Amino acid sequence: MAAPERRGNRDRRELGAGRQGRAVALAESAIRRRHWTEARSRAAELAAIYPDDVHVRRLQTDLRAHDSFELRTEFHVNKEYGGSNDANELANSPGSGLDWTARLYTPPVAEYWRFIGAWSTTRRRSPKAARCGIALAPASSWRCRISRRAIGWNNEGDISQLGASLAVAWLPTDHWRFDLGAEYFAGDTPLRAVLNGITANSASAGVTYAWHESRSLAIGVSGYDFSDGNRRKTAHLTFEQKVVDIPHFDLTLRPEIYTSANSSSEGPYFSPRHDLSGSLTCDAEHVLWRSYERSFGHRLALTGGAYWQEFSAPVDRLAALRAGLSIQSVVRAALRHTMEARGLRR
Repeated sequence: MAAPERRGNRDRRELGAGRQGRAVALAESAIRRRHWTEARSRAAELAAIYPDDVHVRRLQTDLRAHDSFELRTEFHVNKEYGGSNDANELANSPGSGLDWTARLYTPPVAEYWRFIGAWSTTRRRSPKAARCGIALAPASSWRCRISRRAIGWNNEGDISQLGASLAVAWLPTDHWRFDLGAEYFAGDTPLRAVLNGITANSASAGVTYAWHESRSLAIGVSGYDFSDGNRRKTAHLTFEQKVVDIPHFDLTLRPEIYTSANSSSEGPYFSPRHDLSGSLTCDAEHVLWRSYERSFGHRLALTGGAYWQEFSAPVDRLAALRAGLSIQSVVRAALRHTMEARGLRR
């Protein structure tokens, strides 16, 4: 009788583990869908039954982080190699540089709103620009699986001017995501344009389909209205596949096709009439240190591909006759350090 009794106990344990796994998965799904009341209720029920389970503790940590102050900082160094030897293109192209961003999120206000204080600076060769401001944005409410974020900026640098952005995302299911965005004085306005007193407003739309957390396909389009009269249209198609997923280390492959068109290439910034690029990015992310809700990691992205363009007009008209079309190979390396401090005491 001993053997059947042991088998019965084992079957009951396996059944309990299966129920626990399903309950944890439902709680995690509620967090992904930003249904915080449901997530808290499920996590509390699990904690009462499995107080020492590592998955339950992780749920509690994620909920604690959502209900606390959150600090995010990023330092992004970008190095680009390859391209044309044309002096005008070299002068106007963005080239290598660095980006530094810091954002402080308050705990949710009335469950669905959050204040954000943000600062960022961007440098590309000689020009530089800085942004600082305060914004009021929903804390990923998703009441109808919709999130809205509005940010107001005070831009300092070569142009001191107010800016603003609005982003809306809709997730009708766990697989589909639809995005709309608009910016006044767009944050990705070429710094060479800013250096010459030119600004740009933008609008964008995108669709993403995710098979699961490790695989997705995204398509996006955007348009830019430059103050010098140039109109830019862009489109991209990106596939993402995580090939290594182990504790503290992820490796993702990201092939991408990108194209853009400008109505004018006469401006003092990089604006080819038409361009097209195909690239493959190998993105490695490593968590160097983690202590409870605080972590420090780095991310190395290596990109290789081919770039085709119909030239942007050089100052030298003889060079314009010689330029025509150009095809270039491009190698890009980007190193990013990220520090997150979540769950700071109020």
